[in-house]
Amino acid sequence: EKEKASEYYLRSSAVYRISRFPAPRSEVQREAWKLGKEVCIKGLGMRPHPVHEVMIPHQHRNQDEGEHIPVYHLVPEGASKENPVPTVIIFTGLDGYRTELAVWMEGWRRVGVATIVLEIPGTGDCPATASDPTSPDRLYSSLFDWIATQERLDAKKVAIWAFSTGGYYAIRV
Repeated sequence: EKEKASEYYLRSSAVYRISRFPAPRSEVQREAWKLGKEVCIKGLGMRPHPVHEVMIPHQHRNQDEGEHIPVYHLVPEGASKENPVPTVIIFTGLDGYRTELAVWMEGWRRVGVATIVLEIPGTGDCPATASDPTSPDRLYSSLFDWIATQERLDAKKVAIWAFSTGGYYAIRV
């Protein structure tokens, strides 16, 4: 009963979200964030069209930033080098992370659009240095450079859908 198992894993992730809310500041909240990600990706991975976690190389990072940008990624069936699909990048807000906003990915897949969900600087697992005003530029340059290398994605058809404070970064991009 994979469908039911997937649902239960995603419900478990929601409980962990409440435990780490609004942001993982304490040791207990950081543990809840870690465990919430584990059960979320397990639940999303059991779906007929599984969501994958991808570690995008952060090529434009400085020495203080992480080497990878962790994202959730879903590409519709039929996407190929000969038939690349548009992509919607979903920017999270201050307290809603990729584990929660992954809920929107399946709807986009159904209409032939790939999705990428990632946290904004200073939240979740975003590797950008929150106190450096130039770090978002490096982060999103790395993201768009990676998209340009993905044969199944049409790099000329990319949109950003942002939630809450993610809107600031969407406008900035």
